[in-house]
Amino acid sequence: MNIYFPLTEQFLTQSEPAYCGLTSLAMGLNALNVDPLTFRWKGGWRWFTEDVFFANCFMPSRDIVKREGITMDDFLRLGRSHDLQVDIYRVGDGGDGGDGGDGGEVGSSEREGLDIFRRRILECVKGGAEEWDNEDKNDDSEDCDNCQSSACDGIDECTSDIERARSTIMVVSFDRASLGQTGEGHFSPIGGYDVKGDRVLILDVARFKYPPYWVSVESLWEAMKPKDHATGKSRGYFVMRRTDLDGLADAFGVERKLDASELPTFDEIEGRGCPMAKIAEEFGGVGPNFMLWPIAQVAGVLSLRIQQLDVVCETKTKDNVFVQVAVSVQYRILTEKTYDAFYRLTDPTEQIRSYVYDVIRSTVPKMELDQAFESKADIAHSVQDQLQKVMNDYGYEIMESLVTDLSPDIRVKASMNEINASKRLKMASMHKAEADKIRQVKAAEAEAESRYLSGVGVARQRKAIVDGLQQSINDFKSDVKGTSPKDVMDLLLLTQYFDLLRDVGANTIFMQHEPDAVINLQKQVNGGFMKPTKSMFGK
Repeated sequence: MNIYFPLTEQFLTQSEPAYCGLTSLAMGLNALNVDPLTFRWKGGWRWFTEDVFFANCFMPSRDIVKREGITMDDFLRLGRSHDLQVDIYRVGDGGDGGDGGDGGEVGSSEREGLDIFRRRILECVKGGAEEWDNEDKNDDSEDCDNCQSSACDGIDECTSDIERARSTIMVVSFDRASLGQTGEGHFSPIGGYDVKGDRVLILDVARFKYPPYWVSVESLWEAMKPKDHATGKSRGYFVMRRTDLDGLADAFGVERKLDASELPTFDEIEGRGCPMAKIAEEFGGVGPNFMLWPIAQVAGVLSLRIQQLDVVCETKTKDNVFVQVAVSVQYRILTEKTYDAFYRLTDPTEQIRSYVYDVIRSTVPKMELDQAFESKADIAHSVQDQLQKVMNDYGYEIMESLVTDLSPDIRVKASMNEINASKRLKMASMHKAEADKIRQVKAAEAEAESRYLSGVGVARQRKAIVDGLQQSINDFKSDVKGTSPKDVMDLLLLTQYFDLLRDVGANTIFMQHEPDAVINLQKQVNGGFMKPTKSMFGK
């Protein structure tokens, strides 16, 4: 059960009901100490989680995987894209038959296929089936004594056994219902093998559902026979191998961290990850995407993904305003020019950065600040055209150049805002004055109209009074014989006088208005209030 410890160190619980395949693969890659190389998890650490696999260009969408999971073919492609030797074996009616070119024994009988499956389990949990078959004949005490004997190289030999043990991992894809469990298809790694009981330990990644459990090899074999509804093929198992044991040994105790600026995070490249190009050197010659062993070595790895470089350049405009111009350059390496991309430039990002500085500082100073804001697209095109001319010779294609920000000094921003605010205040004052003018004109027009109508009303009132008096005089003369118009007028005036006395006298006191009369009234009031009485002083 030597593989048990590396796997349990990396034991994950699937975060979604259909993520069992991704979780099992992440466990295996971390247990094998595989380096992601071209992307990082968070911060500066390169690590495998379920989410990082969505950076691969051939992955189904996240929604589809959440709903349906991944197939065995998806698992195979994902594993091989990270430089592992992954063999797939489907368990069908014909026995242990592997897909073409994947190491399966096509046409083997049922019993032979089951025996091969047991041998591969031993290989994965102990690290080399034939050698461990021979060691099984000895008891454990002899193994321990041998490890401590003078013939043993001590810690180096033990370490090599550990390295060998964690260089191969088996992941099974089986039908849960065949084992009496709930659910359908499921992926999980194998963490151990009980030779006497002929049982394997399933490290179930759905730990919220089942803890790790033992199941007989024959039962697991039968559970891998039902066909997957998504592909129409039977299920099976994978053998994942890391062949570079020297690199595995070097990875022990090494912190896998890079400067965060060197690699994109997995979510920055989700769905855009593509295979990498290897630069192989053989006898002093170089070629992309192949390597001859043992007379060749990998000189480096280039990412063929579209990458982005963010450059911030300070310059000044024609009207002497200093601005910060942020430019994002999106580029990729041309597959047919990987040699030039790897060998001709020491630092391609610095080369791109230098050309961006040159174009920005030669273009923006010809524009005033407002024009620079209006001409961001022209600036971006100038950068792209210049970079495309130069970088294409070095194996780089400039996909796009974008001016993402143009930011003047904060004091310039404040002054621009004040200018804009003053213009708006001026317009607001003009509109307010115009509104006051309209309000006053309308008020004057309303007052004039009111006075006019009031005068018309007074005139009509007087006319009506005159008409009424005339009618009254005529009626009085006709009814009372011998009266003249003057008599009638005197009588009307006397009547109006009495009516006035009646209306005014009801609530009015008539007083003399001469100065002497006012003085006499004051003396009378003072005498009435200030005259002492006997009641005030007693008897």
